[in-house]
Amino acid sequence: MSESGDWLYSNLILFESKRNECFVWTKELFGQNQNIKIIVFSIIGIALGMSIIFMEGWRMPIFLLIMVTVVAMIFWEPYVGVVFFTFLLYFSPEDHGVGSAARVSLYVSLLTLVAWLIKGIGEKKLNIKWPLQLVILGILSLWMFIVTQTAHISVEASLADSIKFFKIFVFCFLIIAIANSQKKLKILLAINIFGITYFSLNGFHSLLFGGDVNGIYSDNNSLAHLLDLFFPLGIAMLFYPTKWVRFWGYGLILMQLSTIIISNSRGGMLGLTSMLLWMLFQGLRELRWKMIGIIGIIVILAAGIIFGTEAGGRCIKRMETIKTYQKDEGSAMKRIYLWQAGIEMIKDHPIVGVGMDNFALTFPEYNPYLKPQTSHSTYIQFGSECGIPGLGIYLLLLIFHFKTTFDIRRKVDKNSFEAYVCLSLESGIIGHMISSIFIAKVYSEPVYWIIMFGAILKNLVKEQINLKSASK
Repeated sequence: MSESGDWLYSNLILFESKRNECFVWTKELFGQNQNIKIIVFSIIGIALGMSIIFMEGWRMPIFLLIMVTVVAMIFWEPYVGVVFFTFLLYFSPEDHGVGSAARVSLYVSLLTLVAWLIKGIGEKKLNIKWPLQLVILGILSLWMFIVTQTAHISVEASLADSIKFFKIFVFCFLIIAIANSQKKLKILLAINIFGITYFSLNGFHSLLFGGDVNGIYSDNNSLAHLLDLFFPLGIAMLFYPTKWVRFWGYGLILMQLSTIIISNSRGGMLGLTSMLLWMLFQGLRELRWKMIGIIGIIVILAAGIIFGTEAGGRCIKRMETIKTYQKDEGSAMKRIYLWQAGIEMIKDHPIVGVGMDNFALTFPEYNPYLKPQTSHSTYIQFGSECGIPGLGIYLLLLIFHFKTTFDIRRKVDKNSFEAYVCLSLESGIIGHMISSIFIAKVYSEPVYWIIMFGAILKNLVKEQINLKSASK
């Protein structure tokens, strides 16, 4: 190792030792002296109060205080960065006028990566398991940078979206590297469930008081897609040993179902239907009578909302346009024109596509009569912007996710909570695959998180099996 390398390594070791000393000192100090806790939190409260008084508004000072605290905690425990990054998806600072969510999440992910490296080098523990899903995701990210070099219209736009996807890969890497225990995985799942509950509660409120889902999350199709992803996890909660988690699951299912229906998203409804059919099929195949009964109750609830409420009536009218799209449904015909253009782009650029974020820029060459839009299909977007190889890599990622979940369910007791979590991760992607026919979700971070959760669960199940074998 060179002299500069020795210097860097020795300083990283020193930093880690000081960090550990500070952690031990803080733990001992706070654990032994209640007054110090009161003093510290009083100082924080007074500082926050003064910030509110002397600064305009209260959101920015609170946000800055949270950020400073989070940064400090990330270097204490990098897992905090993973938790906070997940939290930002559901509670974006942009929604409260205090900054760019993309920029904040980028800074958090980079700080988490640096903190993880420092801690790993200091403790001489940088071992990371590279599941095949993470490798494939890395290859897909690399391919996006490759096709950027031949972008049809704008290299800059393609580069920007390639960096956006690379950020997804970095965070997935951090999930695999840091969230490597059952407790950490459960916390991440809980944060996602908490965020889904927040959106679903807003949607349920809209159902009760005659509103709509506009403004809850991006757009109605994106909201329905997000809820589809995590709807099966609500069902899995009904099999958790703790009673209050099961009660939460019942409430969450009702609120999610209501929100998906009143979103009037055809793709969301088709995703929900396909996911429930998949879970019903698995329940019948493995004779899980309780789960079959739960799905039956969900169907009855859905029918009650659809046929018994005004919002349900709007949903019926929206679904009926699927049969008459050529006559009276403008958005459906626009999708078809977009898909036709996308297929022609794939034919003209089969290997490298037109480049990331270049679909809308290239669209006028294939249809000059419509306003340029996104492809409104994940598969069309991957194929047209990344070429057939990019689409193939993405499909390979989904295939290996299912292989992983199938492997897990073969190894665990079919009535265990792990089996139900695994089935929920599997069914959520089924819903995503169907709804993705009608909406472009190339950069939907939760999709890739769910795939990584499956990889982590497989490692944890494997470790449990090895421990049981070793104890015999």
